Amino acid sequence: MRRLCHDIPGIAGAEGNVGPPLHRIGTRTYIAGYIQNSPDNMADWIEDPQRALPGNAMPRMGFPQKDARDITAFLYR
Repeated sequence: MRRLCHDIPGIAGAEGNVGPPLHRIGTRTYIAGYIQNSPDNMADWIEDPQRALPGNAMPRMGFPQKDARDITAFLYR
């Protein structure tokens, strides 16, 4: 079982506390404190956070671009 790092509203069992809660992530100004928050930037971040901001704490999860865009759409709803 994969351990979840974030608290994600609407996802059963997604009650992680390593990363920040993702409630209302679409209303925040920045992703990871540095990247301007937009759906395109969020999808890039989800697809490859190390490419988006080298050296940050978020590991690459292996999501393909389509899945990253679907996850972004869910988070921004």
